[in-house]
Formats: sequence, structure tokens, C-alpha cells
Amino acid sequence: MARFAHEAARPALGAVPTSAAAVLFADEAELVACLVRDWLGGRVADCWWWRSVLGDQAPREWLRRRVLERGELMVPAMAVLAAGRDAAAWLARLDDTEAAAAIAAIERSHAVSLRAVAEDSTARPRDGFIKMDRRASSRPRAFERLVEVVPEVRAPQLRQLQRRLAALVLALVRAPLWARSSQLALAVHELERAGPGADGQAREIPEAIESGIAVPRPARPIDMTGAVQVHEPLEQPAESPDATGGLGGSPARPEESAASAQPREDAEPLQAQGGQAERSAAIARTVVEAPPMQAQDSPVVPAPSARSKDVSAAEQAARIRTKFGGIFYLLNAALALKLYADFTSPRGSNLRISPWDWLALIGRDWFGREFVRDPVWKLLAGLAGRERRRLRRPRWLKSQIESLLARLALALGEEHSADIPAFVCRHPAEIAATASRVDVHLALSDLALALRIAGLDRDPGWIPAAGRSIAFHFE
Repeated sequence: MARFAHEAARPALGAVPTSAAAVLFADEAELVACLVRDWLGGRVADCWWWRSVLGDQAPREWLRRRVLERGELMVPAMAVLAAGRDAAAWLARLDDTEAAAAIAAIERSHAVSLRAVAEDSTARPRDGFIKMDRRASSRPRAFERLVEVVPEVRAPQLRQLQRRLAALVLALVRAPLWARSSQLALAVHELERAGPGADGQAREIPEAIESGIAVPRPARPIDMTGAVQVHEPLEQPAESPDATGGLGGSPARPEESAASAQPREDAEPLQAQGGQAERSAAIARTVVEAPPMQAQDSPVVPAPSARSKDVSAAEQAARIRTKFGGIFYLLNAALALKLYADFTSPRGSNLRISPWDWLALIGRDWFGREFVRDPVWKLLAGLAGRERRRLRRPRWLKSQIESLLARLALALGEEHSADIPAFVCRHPAEIAATASRVDVHLALSDLALALRIAGLDRDPGWIPAAGRSIAFHFE
């Protein structure tokens, strides 16, 4: 198997001869995106590996059963498809029932909603509704932002539910912080009110979109020392921790101020609230071996005709080596402290910044320039969807870090309280990031017993606010 994996061809990166002994997909999202591309291009029957994946099911049926109702898979798969200009073409193939199922699955897994409270409402939002963002509450402004981020929503061949799905999934890919605000719901409402082609924006979309080819946003150079490239300017967090939910306490309601920053005396050990393993169907790397009777002189499978010249980082497994692999342990601390919700309660309280930015802020605060110069800094920036050096320090960070250190000291014991940041974070690691996963590979010999007892080494699994599943591997 190791030899097959080493020699396997990557369909995501270009044409693959049908004589290939094995093909490799970086993750499940890449497999789905490649299947959709070949289905749209009529190439499924020419590729032996799809027979191994599909069995006796047709591609549409397989996608309906295995993908559309898994929001944590739909979003990264669409990220790969959008980079290759195939996103709108697939959406146009979905019927209303399929599109509605996909929307519901994404809203559930990513803890977002396309429903918004009335703009003039001062009441507390009901369950399932988004708290209104007063900083940019106008519908026209939200609509302009949507068309800028997701031009595919104006594709004339998309029906209403298909446009809603395009807006939701591609906004989460390209502007995740904005997508989690009420502005996306307002923008979608305005889009449906106006209808396709209601303003000049629609006419600026090239003719390619008429044939189902989505127009990507302007490409940026791909740097494989980082992670998935997105094009969202950093939205600065609020200057008060009113959405932190408190450290060690119960999550605060959106309209309430934060709980005390000090840990509670009756706080449970970190491992008691740690994230669970992600669903077993998810795969980190998929290698499909060719059947032995495959002919060796078969023709080359043609590459999709509408591929972008630059292969997006979402299609490649970004791998870095870092001295601070333990920084990812803090995701378990964040879940235990209710700073972010895990997959068991996706609509729970979340900080207003990405979990990846939260890690970057703490790493920079603890280790300074050494952390910023480490490859993990740029990786976190890519995962969060921001520019490399545009992360400002919020005023509430100091008290939050003090509380985090206090909680870690309780969990790790007095013997490790002298230098908790180094004890937790300074561990050489290799990080593999794809559009759907982050896998952290560490040395088993470096795993201290205290870290295990504290539960910091547990797999966080799917974190809705992070948009990925996270897993630790000890070798």
C-alpha cells in the first residue's frame, strides 16, 4: 500500500492516464470534487477508479446519498470546484429538493443561518436566528458585498434555491467571518427580492457563466507554505469580549456581557469537555488501486476543459514543519472553556474571531517574533482567511490569556506551571492542511503524561467555526 500511495497519480492536479496503477485524493472533499468534474465532463465511464468508488450507483445518486447531506463535506468540495470553475455547473444540476437538503446540512454543520431578524428589532433573536450586526446593516451594502464575494449567484441558469446554496457555501469558503454575520442573510434576501439581472452587476459577469462555468475571484499566487488561499479582508474583532461566553463558565448569551474572566473553582478538567472524534466516514487520504486486469496502453483521460491555470491550494495538501505543533492543543482548551462550540452543539457560543486567529494571537503573545517567523503563522493566516500580517491584538486578549493560563495550570499541575506556554506548545510537528481537514503529526516520545491527563491530545474533530476537522497523530 505504501508503494501504491507513493506512486499514485493525483486527478486533482491534471490529466491521469487510465493505465495508472493507483490514484490518490488528499481528502474526501478532493475525491468528491474530482468525481463531480468527471461527471460534468462525461468522463466517469473512462476512469476505472470511479467504478471502485461508486459501485453500482450512478454519480448523481452517490452524491445525493453521500455528500449533499453532509455540510462539513459540501463546503470544502465546493471550494475545490470553485477554483476549477465547476461550482455553478454542479449547482445547476441540483433539483430544489437536493439544494434544500444541502442548505440545511450546511446551516447545521457550520452553525450559520440564512434567516435574519428584522433590521429594526431590538429584541433578543430567537433560537436559530442571527444576532444583527449593527456595523453594516443596510441590505444594499450587504448585497453588493455578496455579489463581490460570490459572483456566481447572478448566474442566470441558477434557480432561487440554487442561488441560495451558492451564496451560502461560497461565502463560507471565501469570506467565512462575513458569512457568519447577519449580513449574508440580508444579502440573500435582497438577491431574491431583486431577482437575477436586476442591476448592472449581473451584466459584468463574463459569458462563461452562461454555460455553467463559475467565474472565480481574481487569482492570487499560491504559496504552499501556507494554507487554503481566500480573499477576505480581516474583519476586526470587537474591542470587548462580549461574545466570549466566558472562560470556564456557561456560554454568555449574545446580548449579555461576558462572564468573569477568572476560572471557576468548580471547573471540570479539560478532558471532560474535549471534542469528540469526527465521524468515521471522513478520510484523510484515499488511495484507490487499479484492478489487475487494467490495460497498460489505455489512453489518457482528458483534463477538465475549464480548469484554471493555477491549481488552488484547496486542491493540494499544504504541509509545513513547525516548532510549535502544540499550539493546536489549545483548540481542546478553547472547546473546554466554551470559547467555541464543537459538533455536538454547533449553535453554541463562539468568539467573534476565527479559532485560527485565536491561536495566532496567543502564539504571538507567548512567543513573539519567533512564532511569527515560524511557518505555522502563515498557515494559520490561510486557514483563517486573512492576510499574513493583518492581525491586530484586541484589548480583551490579555485578561483572556491570563484565564487560559490559570485553567491550564489547574489541568497540568503545579510541576508544569513555571512555563506553561513552552510546555504545551513547543513540540516539533508536521501539519497537513486540506480544504476539509487539519492533521497534526507529532512524535509520541514528546507527548508528556500531563498533556494526556489534561486531555489536550484528544482529537478536537469537527469545529464549525474553524470549518475543518482537526486530528492529532502520534508517531
